[in-house]
Amino acid sequence: MHNFLEGTSTLLPLNEAKFLLQKLIDKYFGEYAELYCMFVGHDLLNDVDYLRKIGIHVPNNMLTLDTQKLFACSHGKYGASLQNALRTVKQPFSFLHNAGNDAYFTVMLALKLCDPNTRLALGLDLLSEGENVGDRKEYAKVSRNTSVPLYKDPQEILRELGA
Repeated sequence: MHNFLEGTSTLLPLNEAKFLLQKLIDKYFGEYAELYCMFVGHDLLNDVDYLRKIGIHVPNNMLTLDTQKLFACSHGKYGASLQNALRTVKQPFSFLHNAGNDAYFTVMLALKLCDPNTRLALGLDLLSEGENVGDRKEYAKVSRNTSVPLYKDPQEILRELGA
């Protein structure tokens, strides 16, 4: 249902979803959260604002990693969508705008953006002549439902990366 890549989506009534989310936040972002846990998302400010708007208590002191901000550091704020970021780091994806898929691919993006070897291999920190860090980049317009193929054969990935 709803194109979740890891099985069937479970839809909960809002009150049940809020209860579950609050329990998860309380468990993982409680007293020792600053030592053990980080809230990862793409455009986290909107997510946290929404959670608070529907009555979920989100601690102010929790550690966060916003992949949109991290990506924008080297590629500019314009076009720093999850789809563009995934394409840039050559992360296969499909069926974005499904909560489970977005969460999974956001974590994959975070891992790639935080890995120095990946950044080097993909040239994420190289600038063209006359380009400055954070300059606006143009991205090809693609349909929201466009995806990057998921590969089964590791050799196919290596061939695409030119390795």
